[in-house]
Amino acid sequence: MKTVILGVTASIAAYKSLELTRKLVKRNIKVIPVLTPEAKHLVPPLSLESLSSHKTFCDFFSQNESIIHISIMNETDIIVVVPSTANFIGKLANGIVDNLLLGIVFASDKPVLIAPAMNKRMWNNPILSLNVKKLKKLGFYFVGPARGALACKDEGLGRLEDIDVILEEILSLLEDKKDLAEKKLLITLGRTKEYLDPVRFISNDSSGKFGLEIAKVAKRRGAEVSIIAGYTDIKIPSFFNVIRVINTKGMEEKTVKTIKNMDVIIMNAACSDFTPKSVKKDKIKKEKGDITVSLKRTKDILSLIKLKKAKQLVVGFSLDTKDIVNSAKRKMKEKGVDIMIANPANTVGCDSVEMTILTPGGKVNRFQKMSKSDAAEKIIDTIASFFSNRNINR
Repeated sequence: MKTVILGVTASIAAYKSLELTRKLVKRNIKVIPVLTPEAKHLVPPLSLESLSSHKTFCDFFSQNESIIHISIMNETDIIVVVPSTANFIGKLANGIVDNLLLGIVFASDKPVLIAPAMNKRMWNNPILSLNVKKLKKLGFYFVGPARGALACKDEGLGRLEDIDVILEEILSLLEDKKDLAEKKLLITLGRTKEYLDPVRFISNDSSGKFGLEIAKVAKRRGAEVSIIAGYTDIKIPSFFNVIRVINTKGMEEKTVKTIKNMDVIIMNAACSDFTPKSVKKDKIKKEKGDITVSLKRTKDILSLIKLKKAKQLVVGFSLDTKDIVNSAKRKMKEKGVDIMIANPANTVGCDSVEMTILTPGGKVNRFQKMSKSDAAEKIIDTIASFFSNRNINR
């Protein structure tokens, strides 16, 4: 089990540390909360204790433990300060150790992640800018701040970064395996829409969840990840480079244009196989009688990649209602895919998946139903093993 020291300082955003604690614990990560004396006025220590199931530490002298700022380091993997005030950053950058949290950070040789939260004028203050620059140069990690509404009714840069973004940065720092370091990975995700008229379209229920989980795991494992996304039901974190498209034609054009510099291409998007032969300029009126819509096939993007790829590793997805594995095997051969993921149709839009991974040589790896985040780990393990084997066989 990984262990995180969660430092909380006296920013108005301190209450968000409770949400971060809950999400870390849900991932089976041990959380040790440490509050600055002032932070106790903004978030109750008992609330953090309840969510983390661990004692909350607040200062040097109220604990029974001796040399707490040293002993606590023996069981931690990373320190995160969420949120961090300008005061904390200034003291840390200038060697001032006047509270327990600062003492722990100064005594640590572990990675330290700082998530600032303050008024936009404070964030833009040149003194703070120098302090942040100094800490970054010393090896401290920063996430955020974000732009948006601030507690002072102002708008601008200074808002605490989204908790899911902070969580992802923590998970990346905690990840021991960096087997995709220096690899460039492209993943398509989401669904396309093929419009019949300005308001009606052909589409499907793909949410983009599975693709995003794969992208997150790849990033944690060291890959430089780019995303081409259709429509999604989930928010894609700001740390990803994202290109948005509407229809299968747009997905085809952007994918073919982007693959040249990639090491891995993962085609997870649920693109429409058909598109209307013509799109009506105005809304089709509801009148008596039926209407007939003529459809034509869209281009198969995986087949296009087969013609244009060099040494890239290509991962495809096959979804069907019957004969799922044999259908995936046929597509794998026809489209020149290195790895094919076979899924039943009920995977679409769900939080779990029962998948089969097909690899060269006729290898078939079937997996029991699991969360899409766990399935993403299995897929990235398979991709990483390809590069490992290539290095061995050189």
